[in-house]
This record gives sequence, C-alpha cells and structure tokens, in this order.
Amino acid sequence: MLILGINEGFEASVVLCRDGKILFAVQEERLTREKGVIGFPAQAVLHCAKQYGLNSRNLNHVCLSNLRSPKAETRDELLREYARRGRSGRELLQKADLSGSLVRLAGLLPGSMENRMREWQAARRGAANNRTVAEELARFGLDGVPV
Repeated sequence: MLILGINEGFEASVVLCRDGKILFAVQEERLTREKGVIGFPAQAVLHCAKQYGLNSRNLNHVCLSNLRSPKAETRDELLREYARRGRSGRELLQKADLSGSLVRLAGLLPGSMENRMREWQAARRGAANNRTVAEELARFGLDGVPV
C-alpha cells in the first residue's frame, strides 16, 4: 500500500509510505529555501512525484492535514476547540469535505505549477514582512493558527 501524506500547515511537508515504512519525507523549505513555509507544499509534492513516479493509479491513499483549521486566538482556545470538535475517525470521514483539497491536488498538473508557486511565494513574502503578525505568533507559540 502506497500512501502520500501532505501537511499544508506550518512547516509544510510531504511523506511517502509503503506498507507502513517511510520511503521519502521532505519539508517544503528544503526545496524553496524559505524557513517556516505555511501552505500547500507544491514543490515537495512535485519532487516526490517525480522521484517515485507517482500518479493516481499507483497511490492507494492521499492523507491531508488542516482540512478545517479552527479560528483561535490563543493556544488554549485552539485546544478547547479541538476538544469540542472531538469525533471518532469514522465520523470525521463521513463529514469530511475534501473538495478543496482535491482541487489543490488537481492543480499540481505541470502547466499550472509555476503560476501556483509564484502566487504562493508572493503571499508568503507578504506574510513574512508583517512583523506584528510574526511577533504575535511567536509570543503565543501559535505555529498552526491561521493568520
């Protein structure tokens, strides 16, 4: 069984596993040379796909993180929200809205990749230059909370 895991939160990354063993893992920052990447790890997914010849026929599962991030101002609020939302794995799968994630995955076709990366890099530069946001996140240690 071949599984691709995609983390699009803070420190965006991908991991590829076969039968429970990690074959490949990389953070987006290793390929873009930008620290603390937040967002879809387009370069990491593309690199993994090229290295292992991945396509929709040979992947058994794609696991995505951060499908619905809670609106939280502090770490305590974030933890309370996660506890309030607590559901079984079956309930989560039954209620999951994967449409946005599928659109992002479909957007990884080679023709659209360059445009998506340019847009992402511009957004990332804008966020990196906002000192107030960076200071607030550092003060609370809110790595994964949306800005």
